[in-house]
Amino acid sequence: TAITYRLLLVQPSVVFAARVNQATIPADAASVMYDGVTTGAYTDIRSEMLVCFGTSAGADDLGRARVRKDATADTLYIGWVSRGKGEGEAILLDNAYITVLDLYKPWTKNPRIDTDGVQYLDYDRDFATYSASPPIVNLDCGTAVQRDLDPDTELATFEFNAIHTYMTDPDADAMYTDWLWELPAEATVTGGALDSHAITFTLPIGAWWVSAYETASTGAVGVRRVLCVAGEPDGTLTKFDQLELTRRLEGQTLRVRVSESIPEATYPNGCMAVLWKRQTEDGAPVTPSGLTGHEHIAFVGWHYTDELDGRASERGYIDDTYMEFRDLGGWLQVQPGYPITINRDETPASWYEVRNANIDYAIARLIQGYSNAADLTDFHWTGAGYDHYPFPSLASQGTTLYEMIDYFARAVAHRLTCDQWGRLHVKPDPQLLDNVGGSTPVARTTTVQKALTDADISELRITETPFPRQNWNWGEAVVAKSQDADVVPQIDVVFAVAPGQAPSQGTATAQTGEQLTTTQAEFNARLGHAYARANTPTSGIEFVLTSPDDFAIQPAYMTWLTLTTSTATAGQRGRVYSAQRVLPAQVTITHDAERGTQTVSVQAEREVYGLPAATYYPPSNDYGDVPPWTPPDPTPPPTSDYDLRPGVNRLFLIHKSGELSVTSTFLQTSGAGGPGYAIVDLSLDGTVLDAVTDPYSPLYLGTGTTVNAWIVTTTRIYYVEDVAGVSSRSVTSQHT
Repeated sequence: TAITYRLLLVQPSVVFAARVNQATIPADAASVMYDGVTTGAYTDIRSEMLVCFGTSAGADDLGRARVRKDATADTLYIGWVSRGKGEGEAILLDNAYITVLDLYKPWTKNPRIDTDGVQYLDYDRDFATYSASPPIVNLDCGTAVQRDLDPDTELATFEFNAIHTYMTDPDADAMYTDWLWELPAEATVTGGALDSHAITFTLPIGAWWVSAYETASTGAVGVRRVLCVAGEPDGTLTKFDQLELTRRLEGQTLRVRVSESIPEATYPNGCMAVLWKRQTEDGAPVTPSGLTGHEHIAFVGWHYTDELDGRASERGYIDDTYMEFRDLGGWLQVQPGYPITINRDETPASWYEVRNANIDYAIARLIQGYSNAADLTDFHWTGAGYDHYPFPSLASQGTTLYEMIDYFARAVAHRLTCDQWGRLHVKPDPQLLDNVGGSTPVARTTTVQKALTDADISELRITETPFPRQNWNWGEAVVAKSQDADVVPQIDVVFAVAPGQAPSQGTATAQTGEQLTTTQAEFNARLGHAYARANTPTSGIEFVLTSPDDFAIQPAYMTWLTLTTSTATAGQRGRVYSAQRVLPAQVTITHDAERGTQTVSVQAEREVYGLPAATYYPPSNDYGDVPPWTPPDPTPPPTSDYDLRPGVNRLFLIHKSGELSVTSTFLQTSGAGGPGYAIVDLSLDGTVLDAVTDPYSPLYLGTGTTVNAWIVTTTRIYYVEDVAGVSSRSVTSQHT
């Protein structure tokens, strides 16, 4: 098997160019006035295109933003930005240059709350006007498509069918009404139609953006952009001697050492990259494993970093440039997210309320309202039904876009994943689920991506750690309910602990919270599996495939590989595995073009199956349950000379110094020689902070003639018996 790659760095086109036309520089802005148009027309601008502001034509030294919505004849609407020169910032100097590029890249849509407390998504989308959720437009191809040119016509043929498009609006009356494809002028439709879900068309060599629009009966419009690469257009690199692809369930990264010229003016920061492969067997082309019709696509993403590695040598100065690209899932991990609570409400009045709220609707609200990810790729939610994990209220504490969405997915034992083609999925985590017939509503999958034997593996490393690392996992979960947050009488919470009340021999204690469950039994099962996963006896599995083919192993699919070994690879401990299921966690593909070799290594976790956790009922307070106690009816103390009221003659005063002043002649006038005070040093440690008489003093209870007091200093608490010295005063320290 021989594998070679083509890497296309997409050169964005200038769609529109003009100059800033406003006298003042705002501290923050979501629009900019313009004039002096030199390229294109404002009607050429599309939402999610890149806007660059600069001191010269095409420059971005005054900041970059995204197009927020359609422009007008004098105003460009951009994502909400503050003053600055970076990504999502802008310094809107009068006469600064504006350049709009057809570079569609991932962005966070910043929410806003105005001074009146009105909530907006993407700066000005108020709930009253834009509450209807748009459809998710799925083309089942990922972020980009590449097709070779027909040698006779020099045209590439593209075919799409959006049959997996779906509504995200909880309103049962919301339906599809209109469909529209927007193709480049160079395209020729050869099948289907612009107003049908299915279409076939041809394009000449180049990288072309195609858009699809689905309009719902509510008026909401779902938008989808896909890059169509015809042939090997300008910007297709073939001279790179080192390439590394890292594929995780959260997404892919591509790191490549490039030796061809890639000037920043032509390939701006954040430019798009498409990597595809040519695979042959004995010189004959073969179709690799993977997504049908798109098997050869190895990576689609956007430039994230580049690194210059230069050094002087006897052959002169040698430099290399390493470029790193992230796919959509990778970009979601480095873009800001916001903590949010979604409440179920039959008549929602804000962006934080969702009618018939469940996990799918909540995730759709996040991915559409706070991100442009659904515009750039296919998104598949759980699809388990409209009554799948309903909830009155649920919070996400994620600080990135990825965490924000994945937080909700994890609440029901799912994960947000991104596959090789950039498609986003919400997949059940099989390690947390029961087999068919168990307590979890979704059963553990039995799907196997690839069965591996000794013959498929050239290197094998397995680490066995038979002793537990975690001693306890205490968990709590909210019980799913189809009731609105403002009418539900109470939020039902269940508790569990794994392995049980008695801890195991691990050293770490875990806390699992903010979960959503249908029953106590389901949560016990999930927590037991989580505890078993943390203490898996096989703490590490890594192997290198014999073949350079990666078999399109996808951690994002959350399905199994099986591992079968023999005594020949059992090692000194004699461990043999028979169709052992393992879950792929990372696939690393290293390609060396100079040597013509490729190495595929896989990291995986062994399947575990835990016992259900024990149901736990927490005490009502931190000190445990206490026996019931009915306090007696209070008896007011008798009136005494120490009550501060008209006619009181006996008083005492505590000084900060710790001295005590006592008088029994408070009402005696000075002319009669009164009042007289006795000053006593109580020898207290520290400075007096406060003092109070004891309401249970003998005088108050009618059992004696003395009054006691409590005194608090900066270092101690004292109890003073017979504070007035009627009989015999004593001072004792009660607490330090």
